[in-house]
Amino acid sequence: MFLPCSSWTVSALALCGRRDEAVELMDEPMTTADDVGLLPEVLDPATGDWLGNLPQALTHLALVNAAITVGSDDDPADTTSGARA
Repeated sequence: MFLPCSSWTVSALALCGRRDEAVELMDEPMTTADDVGLLPEVLDPATGDWLGNLPQALTHLALVNAAITVGSDDDPADTTSGARA
């Protein structure tokens, strides 16, 4: 599993108004972080083994962006705010 894709999926779900699903999906990779919170680039979905580069900035940036998106108070279904025009 390419971890940045998981975070991008979290952002997409949140922006589609599926925030509960986004939060649930966001919690999954966080259980694999090491003792200082680092995440790898890739996880083997069958074993959970870390693969790819470590630490991987792309993984962490995607996770931060997903957290900001999920934590936003904006309602993606609200077309009256002008922010999404």
